Amino acid sequence: MLAKGLLVEDRDGQEYLLSVNEQGQGGPHDVRISRRVAGQWVLMEVTEPPVSSVREGVIGALLDFFTGICRILYQSDSRQRPQRMRSAVRSRGIPS
Repeated sequence: MLAKGLLVEDRDGQEYLLSVNEQGQGGPHDVRISRRVAGQWVLMEVTEPPVSSVREGVIGALLDFFTGICRILYQSDSRQRPQRMRSAVRSRGIPS
């Protein structure tokens, strides 16, 4: 699978799409933010006054998303670890 972007919704229900624009091989990459207007994605221009605050909010949401994913992965790993350790101890013949 290939991620095309991150969909974020603000408290007012406005949807934003964070994506990375690749300028070609070796070219610069930039973060693009689009806003859904009448069912269509419209690229926000850098000159629009709220674009920097929207960008900060979207990137903050991205960090929150990854923090949540890391917590889930850590919890599932810590639940499996004791079982794996018990199996390893039994297979070596060491009393548990």
